[in-house]
Amino acid sequence: MKNYLLIFVCLYISACGIGKYTWKDTENKRAANNPCYEASIEPTHLDNTPRYGFSSFKLRLRNKTDKDIVINWDKTFYVDAGGTKGLFVDQAMNDNRQVKSPDAVFPKGSYTHEIYPAACLLYSEGRYSSGYEHDYMPEGEKGVILSVTCDGNEVKEKMTVKLINKY
Repeated sequence: MKNYLLIFVCLYISACGIGKYTWKDTENKRAANNPCYEASIEPTHLDNTPRYGFSSFKLRLRNKTDKDIVINWDKTFYVDAGGTKGLFVDQAMNDNRQVKSPDAVFPKGSYTHEIYPAACLLYSEGRYSSGYEHDYMPEGEKGVILSVTCDGNEVKEKMTVKLINKY
């Protein structure tokens, strides 16, 4: 009887296990390359907890020109299921939900920053403090439409990945 109970408990635990979130880059959609810059996105886990999902993107950008380029955060959008769903904030700005100020990238320079979809901020009221917290992005196609001013012109590129929960 004890053996059956042990087998039942093991099967129950394995069946109720939490999935592991992962992502796919099909057809190299997570990268952009044009005469002004090369860019890529990579989903990142909140507090390095992969079993709960992704909460942000690590944006990497390299200026290919001999002039400054500017990232226009007020025109850079979060992509959710093929459409846009708001702007981005960074970790320090989640309490007041303000859009990031434009960032300049120097000639031949690089830029790396973690960005959070404003659409995934949740207001949390706790016993000792209240404020916005980063929630996880749901499964499916997610990404960034990046807006950069290069030599006086706006250059937009769309980069996407597919988020998957593997049980």
